Amino acid sequence: MNLNILSAPAEDGAYLQMASSIIKDILKNQSADVDTISGATYSSTGIRAATAKALEQAHK
Repeated sequence: MNLNILSAPAEDGAYLQMASSIIKDILKNQSADVDTISGATYSSTGIRAATAKALEQAHK
């Protein structure tokens, strides 16, 4: 599995950068069911939700 953020125009760059560290946890666990990043909760929640949606669509 590979995970890249293609677009996040409404996100603040600093929060998005912090939240991006969640990607390594998602890849390690091979699941979007990981803890959010403290201090970037909304951004990391968005990454988790987008990942879960992509995985769901891939399984169809």
